[in-house]
Amino acid sequence: MSACSRVPHAPRRGRLAASGLASLVVALLAVLVLPGGPAAAQGAPSQTAPVQNAPAQNPSGTNRWGFTPTGPDRTVPGPRNDFTYQLAAGATVDDSVTVWNYSDVPTNFVLYATDAINTPEGAFDLLRRDQTPTEVGTWVKVSQGAVIVPPRSAMTVPFTVTVPADAGPGDHAGGLVASIEAPGTDPNGKQVTVDTRFGLPTYVQVAGALSPSLAVENLESHYSRSALSIGGGDLDVSWTVRNTGNVRLGAHQDVGVKAPFGWTMDSQFPDDVPELLPGSSVSYSAHFTGVLPTIRVTSVVSLDPVSRSGALDPAPAKASASSSVWAIPWVLLVVMAVLVGLIVWRRRMARRKARSVPPMGGAAAVSSPLDVTA
Repeated sequence: MSACSRVPHAPRRGRLAASGLASLVVALLAVLVLPGGPAAAQGAPSQTAPVQNAPAQNPSGTNRWGFTPTGPDRTVPGPRNDFTYQLAAGATVDDSVTVWNYSDVPTNFVLYATDAINTPEGAFDLLRRDQTPTEVGTWVKVSQGAVIVPPRSAMTVPFTVTVPADAGPGDHAGGLVASIEAPGTDPNGKQVTVDTRFGLPTYVQVAGALSPSLAVENLESHYSRSALSIGGGDLDVSWTVRNTGNVRLGAHQDVGVKAPFGWTMDSQFPDDVPELLPGSSVSYSAHFTGVLPTIRVTSVVSLDPVSRSGALDPAPAKASASSSVWAIPWVLLVVMAVLVGLIVWRRRMARRKARSVPPMGGAAAVSSPLDVTA
């Protein structure tokens, strides 16, 4: 029997997805113990349009607003789930995002950009609002930081992405965020302001040499077995997968348990590694039972990288790492020691017995010179 799992971590701050209207947006609720009301609009909206398909997009009435990349028809959500660009260092691109208000009242939205991160579990996420971005979050400039969207309408807001001249090649990730604030209460009944965020991933691949690579780090193995046991023992394996290149990558992975001379005793196929941003990592663990004590047991973790953004040139190489641990069969060694001791004792006793037996036959006659007299 064997089992594998990720190393448990603290709860996520929130997960970004692509579109609330396509069931790809996950709301991140951050309860701020601060008084305050909705943000004020800054300037006139770029363009508004009535929501033609509000009943279809919001049949239950629970999702009162949405946030999507702008499509050709501004009265319906566009086909994109995120923003993806391939740009040279120093290049600029213009685009727009649409905020959808399905409610019957005007709604205030705060719009901004920030950097993307991976959670300890490997999920895509964005920095909290109180954290300062340093990459894509600073490259994106939204034309309006706050807007008021009329009831059952959609508003299109332009933005510009400008890649710094010194930006390194490879993938850089961030997100566009729409936030609304509303009064609420915390579990203790205290009045608070609830900040609800929807985010759209924003990927910028800067032209230049790509280096797609993953590595297995901190691989450790621990073997345990009762000294008097005659069966197998337990093997616990832990490791970390890190994106050591400059391209976002996921991977298929497997864990093998090998005896001396390469004999595979067991194997597992843990969950696929989610798409990791450059420099990010995620930790895993696996548990094996019934592992035979073969003096030395080796754990081998192998990765087969996967690019969800298409074929890469050069293609990412497979990665692996191994870790060995002693697995001593004490009962077998004791039995063998007893048998060897018995064999040695029997041989010694046989030699002693052989030395105590006299040689076959009588004593030899002693001759002396004849005494001859005349």
